[in-house]
Amino acid sequence: METPQKENQNSSKPNKEEDQPLSYLKFSGMAFEMLAYIIIGYWVGNQLDQHFEFDSILTLVGIMLGIAGALINLFRKLPKN
Repeated sequence: METPQKENQNSSKPNKEEDQPLSYLKFSGMAFEMLAYIIIGYWVGNQLDQHFEFDSILTLVGIMLGIAGALINLFRKLPKN
């Protein structure tokens, strides 16, 4: 009687060494997204300051909203476990 060959046990479980580069890419992409939120907030605030002829109040508000949006996006994408 032939013994059944064992299937590759690693095929059903993800290999942590292989997932590590993907994790780095994911988190570096998130850093660029956060930077984009902040830059867009700055740009929108600056445009509104120029339009309404304020000193830099709306620029600061835009930056704060950009930071808040970046943090919300970060917390949504972090792993739950």
